[in-house]
Amino acid sequence: MTVPRDSLCLFETGLTIKVPLVGVLALVGLVLCTSTVSAQDVTELKPFVGKWRAYSSMGGVSIPIEIVVQRDGSYTSVLHTQPPRSTQGRLELVDGKFRFKSADGGAGAVSLTVDSEGKRVLKAVPDSHAASAEYREVK
Repeated sequence: MTVPRDSLCLFETGLTIKVPLVGVLALVGLVLCTSTVSAQDVTELKPFVGKWRAYSSMGGVSIPIEIVVQRDGSYTSVLHTQPPRSTQGRLELVDGKFRFKSADGGAGAVSLTVDSEGKRVLKAVPDSHAASAEYREVK
């Protein structure tokens, strides 16, 4: 699917939103995998556990996107539109790197950083070269 440069494709399912690419926080939907997670993977995924929030702009309105990551790497993401859109997902450790996979075949890299204010940021970068998403930790 080709997405215009000034649009953002959420969940890679065809929901296209006209938004400026600069400063955009996008949602990357993830899906539960049936693979078994090892004890080492659970330990490695521990820093990702918790609630994360980003915002996207739809028609001039800021829409929250929340992700709750569980200890086993599985999580649920919700785009708070009317009606809300949600998906389940899983973070995985693949060849020493953190990755995600979506129900419709999307995949990409996931990392944690600390911003200039000392707050943790979960960053997801889709392999499809769609806009990356940056989520702030919610305490």
